[in-house]
Amino acid sequence: MLSQKLQNIYKLIQDEVSITKDALNCSFEYIDSLSNGDYVYSENLMRKSNISENQALEILSILAREEYVTKVYRIYCPHCHKFSDEKYYSLNDVAEITECFKCDRNFTEDYKRNPFKYISISFKKKQ
Repeated sequence: MLSQKLQNIYKLIQDEVSITKDALNCSFEYIDSLSNGDYVYSENLMRKSNISENQALEILSILAREEYVTKVYRIYCPHCHKFSDEKYYSLNDVAEITECFKCDRNFTEDYKRNPFKYISISFKKKQ
């Protein structure tokens, strides 16, 4: 049985996302099975529910908007091709980063003009 909060979110997703009831049920079974603090990966959501990437991202965006999951940002370095160990919970914090924590190189002018090009977003089930 879904919590009241999750039942409310379920109804929102039904109204906002073009998805079959079976696929939505599978999505919620997967999400509900995760422990608090676990990452909710769009790829797993797609595979377990047989939905498209856009549908998975729409679901995750609604879950974030309703504060059921948290957005987690990590920086990808264009020099060493690695992701930062640091996790950020605000895009404002990410925009202030000027060098890679792995290779210590300054980011390129391209990064400084468009830092969002090098950001990975994940979703973490709230605790």
